[in-house]
Amino acid sequence: GRPTQETAYDINNLYTVKGMVNRFKENEHYSVILSTNNVNDRGFGRGGRGGNGMTQSSMGGFSLAKNLGEEVEKNKYQFQIGGGLRFFHNDSDVQSQTASETFLEKGSRNSFSNSRSQSNNESLRVNADLRLEWRPDTMTDIIFRPSVSHSKSNNASNNLSATFDQDPYETILDKYADEGYEPLDSAWTDDSRINYNSRQSAGGNESTSVNGRLQINRKFNSEGRNLTLTLNGGYSTSESFSNSTSFTRFYRNDSTSTINRYNTTPSKTYNYNTRIMWSEPLWTATFLQLSYQFSYRYNNSDRSTYNLPDVLDNWSLPEWILPDDYERYRSEELSRFATYENMDHDITAQLRLIREKYNMNVGFTLLPQHSKMNYQYMGYNIDTVRTVFNFTPTMNFRYRWSKQTSLRINYRGRSSQPSMTDLLPITDDSDPLNITKGNPGLKPTFNNSLSVQFQDFKVERLQNISANLRLNNTLNSIVNKITYNEETGGRESQPTNLDGWWSNWSAGAGIAYNTALPNQRYKVSSSTNANYNYQEGYVRTKTDDNSFPLAATRSVTLSERLTGTYQNDWLEITLQGSLNYNRARNNLQPTANRDTYIFSYGPSTNIQLPWWNIKISSDIGMNSRRGFSEPEFNTDELIWNAQVSKSFLAQNAATVSVQFYDILGQQSNVSRIVNATMRSDTWYNTVN
Repeated sequence: GRPTQETAYDINNLYTVKGMVNRFKENEHYSVILSTNNVNDRGFGRGGRGGNGMTQSSMGGFSLAKNLGEEVEKNKYQFQIGGGLRFFHNDSDVQSQTASETFLEKGSRNSFSNSRSQSNNESLRVNADLRLEWRPDTMTDIIFRPSVSHSKSNNASNNLSATFDQDPYETILDKYADEGYEPLDSAWTDDSRINYNSRQSAGGNESTSVNGRLQINRKFNSEGRNLTLTLNGGYSTSESFSNSTSFTRFYRNDSTSTINRYNTTPSKTYNYNTRIMWSEPLWTATFLQLSYQFSYRYNNSDRSTYNLPDVLDNWSLPEWILPDDYERYRSEELSRFATYENMDHDITAQLRLIREKYNMNVGFTLLPQHSKMNYQYMGYNIDTVRTVFNFTPTMNFRYRWSKQTSLRINYRGRSSQPSMTDLLPITDDSDPLNITKGNPGLKPTFNNSLSVQFQDFKVERLQNISANLRLNNTLNSIVNKITYNEETGGRESQPTNLDGWWSNWSAGAGIAYNTALPNQRYKVSSSTNANYNYQEGYVRTKTDDNSFPLAATRSVTLSERLTGTYQNDWLEITLQGSLNYNRARNNLQPTANRDTYIFSYGPSTNIQLPWWNIKISSDIGMNSRRGFSEPEFNTDELIWNAQVSKSFLAQNAATVSVQFYDILGQQSNVSRIVNATMRSDTWYNTVN
């Protein structure tokens, strides 16, 4: 079941406070913002709540904008100055429970993994920026934007996990229900269990960065000929540490593995780039844009790893204690030193056509890249250089029948290179459950993305229709070849390229329609979407030859949302219903095929009491899930929210509101991920 929750959030202790003060004078503007809450509010001005876990967040800031000198053009002054100072603080408690399944080849049992974790993360960030703009004349604009940022964070986590060769929630749990066991209990000794792992970790990071941007734009005439020069630069340093302890028991060979490790990683990065762009009018409403950019980036990191004495017993982890003499436990093999230098050139040409009925941009980008890397890890000392050439074509087209009816077609091709560390012939077995290998033979990938959008709006009917089509595919897509060890429950992964145009592709379509009925008191709307994903991968359990069975997962997602609304001068009532259906099929293990449904329905209302300037809002809906792997994820939750607000002062300039979320306390958070080789269902705690 779900983890026992010792939450610090009580219904009587939930709060959110926000405030903003603005002062406007002629050519001046000053603002002060303060906000604090512990209900997962995403921030001032954005509203709503989101994110997993329970988060206390605070933010504050001061900003200014001021015009100086003469007015060069309307509302554009010779000098402008602006900037701000902001701070952000977050403290989160995230609990999760995951049930996943790895699809193995025919003749082998699928692998099932269950985990339960809790993490605490605290961060503090302060940043400041300044914007200086100078217009010496109507044809020249110079902008300088320096900024500085400092952040500090700390984190800690606990995790329990286990691997089985049967689904413990479908075939095993019933046998132990009377004994009160659940799959992550250490006392579980069923033959289906392959391994058990318990981990603790703690860490922190402190970083500082300084950046600057200078942009100079010069117009040469009113026909569109202009030159833009941009210079960027930045420098950052960081210091991080982490400590982790792990105990793993392997049941099939009756062995254990204990890890007690401490890492420190100082790093520094600096970068700069310069870009020059020229726009030239060729003839009426036709422009040629040419640009060149050179970028340089340097990164240096030196991770020291210390293998500390084993202080763990079989099933429990003690509080972290770093020995005074930890320096003598430094592991030369596991410590890692790396420097990266990247020099990139970006050459872009684009033709722009602006016509009465249509606009079109068509062009390409050439990306020569030169990289150097020095890498010391696992006994390897590698000094390597790589030179690659990337190509990116683009096309954007828009046709307008009228201001209300238009068609857009966008295409983008993008090539990308594998990471240099993936190309290294290194086997990293520091984690016995997740062994990784590099592949020097990796090839670059190329992604194609095409989208078509249609929009039509009829003002007199308050009617809107929009439709879209999407298509994506990746050539030489990089996936991991996974070798699953049936004895330990661990896996070895190595990146490789897939062949063909259609080894990794997706397609989607959507249509939305809303309209008012003739008397305009009634409105209806509908939103329909369909998506198809095809993903390939490699997975095997046998290692007696070099063959890898090809795993392929086809998933279809269909969604529909339908609403109907009645509205008059003081009352608005809406009925809504939605359905999200996901169908996943795997070629290796048909028994792993799943169909999940998420559906909701219910009313909402807004009542305006004009004589008191009071507004009452409420919505209630039944949210249901079906088809998820763990029975506790298949729930019916009745969610009721309400709000009362009152406006006052001249022209209702101030509003006080009281908001109630999930009054019945039934909301939870469940998500699903499906790819070629596995599916995973996860539950998170949340603020109700």
